[in-house]
Amino acid sequence: MASEPLAHSGGHLLADHLQCVANIAAGFSQTFDAATVTQRWAYLAGLWHDLGKYRPGFQRYLMQSDNASWSCDPQVRHAESVQI
Repeated sequence: MASEPLAHSGGHLLADHLQCVANIAAGFSQTFDAATVTQRWAYLAGLWHDLGKYRPGFQRYLMQSDNASWSCDPQVRHAESVQI
């Protein structure tokens, strides 16, 4: 297994992925509710959305996959950017 957990087989670190998605989610939440508390909850949801990927079995799975594409662009849908 890699020294740091990965978000997907493209080599993107899981911690970086979670932080990126958390920031995007907080930004999206401003569109429908400008309240700070809503933005915080959206941030936490983004931060926690892939916590299961820290599991050793999933990390082994990633080591056997071949998918180098990933984007932190908010215009790219999550399901399309992380195809595993």
